[in-house]
Amino acid sequence: MTIESPATVCNKLQFQSFNVQLFEEPAHEATSILTPGSRYKVVIKVELSAKLKRILCGKWCVSVIAERIGAGADKEKHVVVPMNNCDDAADTIVVELTEDWLDKDGEGPCGNIYSLYVAVVALDNCHSKPVGLAGFARLGDVFTFS
Repeated sequence: MTIESPATVCNKLQFQSFNVQLFEEPAHEATSILTPGSRYKVVIKVELSAKLKRILCGKWCVSVIAERIGAGADKEKHVVVPMNNCDDAADTIVVELTEDWLDKDGEGPCGNIYSLYVAVVALDNCHSKPVGLAGFARLGDVFTFS
């Protein structure tokens, strides 16, 4: 015997929306220039269909990746947070960054430029393995200086 899924179920196995933004705190202003001593948040909103969200029991694995333009090391920051399966609203995941996260290995003579990316993968709770729901977004280029 084979269990089949209707096309409407298969079509729901995707993000309804996926939004990523970088904000400077405490003003919560969108920015692309990171100033010394400031704090930043990458805010990711992942929305799934309500029916799909209730059958998933997992967690979000989020990676913020900064690719350095020019000489220097790339950076990665990873967080794993539980899904909110009981609320139909989009899950909001916040990854906090500091300006020195990017420049702690050295500053260029006029500053540094990084391309920022965010990857989101749904993991199961049993073995922390991907469950086939993933996405990524390019935040764009950011400039840092001291």
